[in-house]
Amino acid sequence: MWEAVAHDGPDPSLALTIKEADGTGGFPGNITVTVTYTVRADNTLVLDYKGTTDKPTVMNLTNHFYFNLNGGGKDISDERLTLFSSRYTPFDANAMPTGVVASVAGTPYDFTKPVRIGDRLALPDVVQTVGDGTRIPGYDTALLTDGVVGQLRPAARVDDPDTGIVMLTFTTQPGLELYTDNINTQVKGRQGALYGNHWAISLETQRAADTPNHPNFTSAEVTQAKPLHEVTEYRFSTLK
Repeated sequence: MWEAVAHDGPDPSLALTIKEADGTGGFPGNITVTVTYTVRADNTLVLDYKGTTDKPTVMNLTNHFYFNLNGGGKDISDERLTLFSSRYTPFDANAMPTGVVASVAGTPYDFTKPVRIGDRLALPDVVQTVGDGTRIPGYDTALLTDGVVGQLRPAARVDDPDTGIVMLTFTTQPGLELYTDNINTQVKGRQGALYGNHWAISLETQRAADTPNHPNFTSAEVTQAKPLHEVTEYRFSTLK
């Protein structure tokens, strides 16, 4: 259970805090994590992550928001995606990072220029392998955001040509996980709406998975002297 504290005002926010004891989940250290969600007057949703520990540990915090900029009336095929990532970390057959940092050039993971998402989802080699080995069409891919890690910089942009809504993602994190809501069944939503495969997109800013086993990845270690502090922003606007 998270402790919730709301703050009203021109930029309202909600601070969520949780404390976990040394050894919880097998991780060392008594930790305190606070995630503050702020809705700014300029149509920006800010996520501010802070984490402290009394022993060296590892901590990798993200979110799993689903975005559909056309209002949920159809899937995300017509939306345009740009990722400010020239590199990615390939997964093996068990959906774990191989430790390789590869260029996106010439691969289906190259979104350095705007791409209609549906054009890529139609490619036969764009698949997600889940734990039992099942392969589902779609992306579940870890990318590294260009620029200086730790500095707030652009990570992604999504445009919807029908509504004109634009979402820009900025982050201090090393990268993000691109997930295209890969499911094999329909999910019932509010007011009887039915959501199917690829009905949304997730841009989960984070460190790469399995970092303790890959020294070439940005470390996820947190210590008393080096607490965690990361910021992600989702900035909304409309096309001119």
